[in-house]
Amino acid sequence: MDTASFQLLLDEWRDAPRGHKTAVIERAAQQFGVSAATLYRRLNAAGHRGPGRDRTPDHPEYREWAGVLAIMMAKAPKGAIPLDLCVEVATTKDPVTGEQMLPTQAAKVPLGTYRRILREGGFRQEKKRTRKLHADHPNQAWQFDASTSEYLTVGAPTEDGDRILKLYHRPDRAGSGYKNKPLGPDRLRLVYYGVWDMCTGYRYARAVSALGESGLDAMEFLCGAFERRDDLRDPMHGLPIDLWVDQGPLTKYAATRDLLRRLAINTIEGKPYQHTRQGGIESGWRTIWRRFELSLFLLGRQGEPYTTTVSALNARLAEFFCGDWNTRPCRNDPTISRRDAWVRGINLVGGARLCPQHPLETLATEVRRTLDSSGCFQWENITYEVERWHGIQVIARRALDDSGRVIVEHPDTGERLQAATHQPIPYSEFRGKQPQLPIERAATAGAKIMTGVDPFAPAANAATNVVSLPPRAKPAAELPDPLEAGAYASLDAAMTAFHQCYPYPLSIDNRRLIEARVQDAGLRKDAVRELALTLTHIGTR
Repeated sequence: MDTASFQLLLDEWRDAPRGHKTAVIERAAQQFGVSAATLYRRLNAAGHRGPGRDRTPDHPEYREWAGVLAIMMAKAPKGAIPLDLCVEVATTKDPVTGEQMLPTQAAKVPLGTYRRILREGGFRQEKKRTRKLHADHPNQAWQFDASTSEYLTVGAPTEDGDRILKLYHRPDRAGSGYKNKPLGPDRLRLVYYGVWDMCTGYRYARAVSALGESGLDAMEFLCGAFERRDDLRDPMHGLPIDLWVDQGPLTKYAATRDLLRRLAINTIEGKPYQHTRQGGIESGWRTIWRRFELSLFLLGRQGEPYTTTVSALNARLAEFFCGDWNTRPCRNDPTISRRDAWVRGINLVGGARLCPQHPLETLATEVRRTLDSSGCFQWENITYEVERWHGIQVIARRALDDSGRVIVEHPDTGERLQAATHQPIPYSEFRGKQPQLPIERAATAGAKIMTGVDPFAPAANAATNVVSLPPRAKPAAELPDPLEAGAYASLDAAMTAFHQCYPYPLSIDNRRLIEARVQDAGLRKDAVRELALTLTHIGTR
C-alpha cells in the first residue's frame, strides 16, 4: 500500500462513526489483499489509535529505554535473553564503577509496555527473509540435486538387465532412512537425479538403481540432460554456464570434476549448514518426487503392491514432467508455459551451447607418479611400465571403461605415451646366461683396432681460382609426427591411419590379415605406419 492509499484509508477510518471503524478496516484489507492485523499494525506504528486521543506519548523516555533493552537482548543469538533479566541488569549499579545503564524508574515500567514498544518500533529480531534465486536467461544457471525414493524398493533384475521396482506403504528405506548408509549384499536403492533451470523453472529428472549416490551416475545423468532429445515437448538441452551443486559425489570425484572443467561449466558448491543456498531446489524436488510417487498408489491393485521397472518409471517420469512443462506458467512470465519461456529465452541469447559427442568416453582418473630407474610406477597395486622414460614425475590417466588403458603425460613437454603392464623377467632367465650383445661379441673376437690415425688433422690448403657458391635452399615445411601418441584408441582408427599410408585397395582376406597384425602389435602407431610403408614398397616392385 502506497502513502496516498494509506492516507485515504486513514481519513475514512477517522471519519467513520463509532461501531463502523472495524468494517472500514476489513473492507480495506480485502481490497488491498492484506490482513486486517497488517493494517492495524501500520496504524499503530503511525501513532493513530483513534479519534480524540493525544498523539504525543506521555512518557517519551520509554522508547529510549526500550532501545537500550533491545540491544541487551540482541547480545544472544536471535535476541534470546529474557526481557526481565535485561531490565534487572540495566537498573542495577555496577559494583566496580557504580554506574547503571537505566534509571531506577525503568524497573517500574510494566514488561508488556516494553514489549509493545519493541514490537511497534521494529526492535524485535525477526527471521531472515530469503530471496528467490533467479537467472537472467535459460542455461545461465542450473541447480543439481539427488535423493532416494521414499516408497519404491529395488527388486530382482530382469532378463534385459533392468530392475523390478515394488511400491510399499511403509518400505524399508534402504538403511534406516540414511540414503548413503552402506547396504547389505545384492541390495540397491532407487536414486533420483534432477536439474532445475533457475531462469524459467524448467526441470529434468531421471531415476537409477544403485547402491547410493555415485559420481559416475550423476555425470551420466548430466550428459543426458545436456543432449538434445527426440521429444519435441522436451526442448531443454545444452551446457549451462554455472552448475549449483552440494558437496556430494559429483564434486568429490576427480574424474567428474575434470570433465565439468573441460566442458567449461563453472561449479558453485554449497557449504555445510548453509540451507538457504540450496533451499530452492531441495524443498522443490522433495515436493515433486513425493507427488510423483504418491500418484503410483492409484495404479496398484488392492492387496497387491504395484510393480514396475526402472525404464518404465523413467518413461512415466518423462510424461510427468512434459505435462508440467507445457501447462505450468513460467516463473518470470505467467502468461506463457515453461517450455515456451525456455525456447524463447534460449533463442534470444543466440541458442544453447551444445555438448560434444560421447563426453563420458573421455572420463579418466588422474594421479601423479614418479618413474623409477626402470621406467615403472605403481597404481592401485598394479605395476605399469613406460618404454622410454625413467626417473621423472609424470601424470598418469586411466580410462574408466573396460579397456583399462593408462596414458602417461610428461608435465613439461606434454608428450604422451601409453603405459603397459609390467612383465618382469622370469627367475630362470634372470639366473641363466644372458645372450651377448653385438658389441660384446666383437670385443670377444679380438678385432684389430687401428690407432694413430687422426681424421681431423689439419690439411694443407691447395691453391685454386674457383669460387665456391653456396647452394640455394628453401625452408622445410613442418612435418607432422604420426607417432605423437603411443597407440590408437580403436582398430577402426588404426585402419584409417593405415589406408592414409597404403594407397592400394585391399581384399577381404588381406584386410583381415592386416587387422590381425595390427591387433597383435597393440594398435601402436609406429607399427601401423611401418607395416603400411613395407607393403607399399613391396607393391611398387
